[in-house]
Amino acid sequence: MVRYGRDKEQMKRIIEENREAYNNIDSRTREVLEVVAKVKIPEECKVVKNGETRFEMCKAFEDYRLEEKLEGMQERLIQMVCKKLMKNKPAMTIADELEEDLSEVERIIEAQKRVGSYDAAQICGALAK
Repeated sequence: MVRYGRDKEQMKRIIEENREAYNNIDSRTREVLEVVAKVKIPEECKVVKNGETRFEMCKAFEDYRLEEKLEGMQERLIQMVCKKLMKNKPAMTIADELEEDLSEVERIIEAQKRVGSYDAAQICGALAK
């Protein structure tokens, strides 16, 4: 698994094939995976079984994939807002056309102004700060 730390599809395949083993890893294995494979396994995946602290790697990977999807959705929204900004549309119009909350559109616009470009990845980074 360490070999595929950056290849999400391979990691998914390996985890699925070894679901039982990866669904119950110990603290040391968790540390190794976080350092070597750059796989973050959050504390929320911690379970205590028979007095031992274990981690549910499968849950961590599924949460990671969900987070990645949400980030993709946010980046897509930012791209759409930027297209409308380039047409000089006001925030209220953009919110109406995209059927989004005005406050979220304004938040994206403020981040875009701080970044000074229409690059969605840079704006995502500014929003994350």
